[in-house]
Amino acid sequence: MSILNCSDENKLKFLLFKSFASNNSMWAEALSNVTGSDCNYGNYSNLKLSPHLNLQIEDVCKVIYAILTPIIVSVGTLGNILSLTVFLSKFMRRLSSSCYLTTLSICHILILITYVLFDWLHRGLGYWPGYELINLMSYRGVCHSFLYISYTLRFTSVWLIVAFAVERYVAICHPRYRRLVCGRSFAKKVTLTTIVCAGLFCVYKPALSVVYQIKNTRLCVANPEYRQLNFIMDSVYVIMITALPSSVISTLSVLILRRLRAIGSAQNAQRLVFKEHRLRIELTVILLAIAWCFILLTLPYFVTWCLQFFHSFSYNTPFYNGNDPFLLEVFSGHVAITRTIYYLNYATNFFLYCLTGAHYRRQVRGILRRNSCQTRLTGLQDNIKQQHRTSSI
Repeated sequence: MSILNCSDENKLKFLLFKSFASNNSMWAEALSNVTGSDCNYGNYSNLKLSPHLNLQIEDVCKVIYAILTPIIVSVGTLGNILSLTVFLSKFMRRLSSSCYLTTLSICHILILITYVLFDWLHRGLGYWPGYELINLMSYRGVCHSFLYISYTLRFTSVWLIVAFAVERYVAICHPRYRRLVCGRSFAKKVTLTTIVCAGLFCVYKPALSVVYQIKNTRLCVANPEYRQLNFIMDSVYVIMITALPSSVISTLSVLILRRLRAIGSAQNAQRLVFKEHRLRIELTVILLAIAWCFILLTLPYFVTWCLQFFHSFSYNTPFYNGNDPFLLEVFSGHVAITRTIYYLNYATNFFLYCLTGAHYRRQVRGILRRNSCQTRLTGLQDNIKQQHRTSSI
């Protein structure tokens, strides 16, 4: 852990501004702590009304983030647990697509805990009355471990959706290869390969991160000594989990829709149902819903990141020389609200499954009915035991 003095803080601030487009989850807190110290970073006496208005908007965005994030975590965790139960049922487990969707549900549960919840404890909890921020990422072991886990899980979840899209594309557009690509054995191999590749790629993040101590505050940030390498790797990472998979998914979705439209006559539709079981058609519809929802929820976050990326190379902008902290605060508000929208990716799949999958809804109703019957049976048994004890007395 490194301890910074005033001159070191100036250096750290300069380096953080240069790597502003880096996808480090702690960049906003790091910059706010540096600029909030006693060191002199410039004259901010020429403040006008518009910057103050921007700060109010930024605070509103952060309050929205603080309120909605725990709801997303709670609803998303419960929904993904139900989805996991459905895809592990005997009826659904025999489908190759269930392998992707089962692993996706597990990834989303872990992401909501290790990434979304941890980030909210550090950024959003302080906006609730009577609570203070909890920075669990400020310790060396926790910082590096959870950075690696969260980055690996996010990478894995996105490319599992891509793998699911490829499988549905082959099943609909190239049925002759369906037996090769749409089997459970192949799906397991693809899933395992995706996890391994994600784990190998994301090793860079903990390796290039460090815990800094500024006065009484510890920060888990990118190591400024490797700012260029970290900037490049984080830029590649963001593209790998946003732009590239969105392009692949949207392209495959359009091709699937064109194929379904081409065989839209009654005769061809009957042939398709004969060749591709009705449940598999529902899985294709589920894919289309997941695909377009992913693109729509990812787009605002990616646009905000692109703006950060652009400003990091604009040497005449305040992002480079740090002369306008209010512009940084406005971007901080934009990041907060677009991050909240991005978090919905990990909580909406259950609702998409329910809206687009009749078999999925049937399985959910069956699970809830069995749990309800089990609860009633347990209560009845408890009542009988209580009556027996009373009569014995």
